[in-house]
Amino acid sequence: MFFVKKMIMALLGRGFFYPVSVSAVENIGEDFCVVEMHGEALKKVSWNPGEKMKIRIGKRRERSYTPLLVDRDEGKAKFVIYLHHKGPGSNWASNLKIGDACYLSESRKSLSFTPSEEGCIFFGDETTIGVAYALKSAQKNTGSFTFVFEVSSLSSAQQVLERLNMKNSKLVLKNKENSHLVDVQKILSQEISKGINPQLVLMGNSQSMIKIRNGLISLGFPTSQCKMKSYWSSR
Repeated sequence: MFFVKKMIMALLGRGFFYPVSVSAVENIGEDFCVVEMHGEALKKVSWNPGEKMKIRIGKRRERSYTPLLVDRDEGKAKFVIYLHHKGPGSNWASNLKIGDACYLSESRKSLSFTPSEEGCIFFGDETTIGVAYALKSAQKNTGSFTFVFEVSSLSSAQQVLERLNMKNSKLVLKNKENSHLVDVQKILSQEISKGINPQLVLMGNSQSMIKIRNGLISLGFPTSQCKMKSYWSSR
């Protein structure tokens, strides 16, 4: 029985996931790492900025991450991973070494995003830095792109944002009462007022997203300009 189970897992890995290897690991402070993976299959994979990939982190576990970039010419994918120091995904990433074998899935749509000349305002948290970077790369020179992140550590988040050259990032420190979301809404309102009709993208904690969205709608922000994608829930 054990042998049959092992064979099934191996077939699943080969049949639905691409084999790749870790080619670089860069630790950024204690809370983030940038991981680079190479594989021949990445030269053929279809990927658009903002789409996610699943990574096998064990025989029975997978985690979804949004690549910072996928370079088909070099067969390379790069990810920024938030090490919140709890759970199998964080433990897996913390122990990665150059040469480790991994499996990546086909890319999957996460958020429908179209670059806009009116610009984009992005709200998220540490888990969304990768997708924020990818969406910014899709925007290119089409319009301005502003980031607002709720974070557990200002210094830690600042480190990784500087490393990724993500300018125009504004950070708000989280608190247990979620009263910091009042400050987030003020910042978003100010940024929205600077544009003519900016696109608003809310990602990350579903409770934070809903509260912010409802607050902005009460101020007259059109729902048609708001896109949302929950990554996790604090409840």
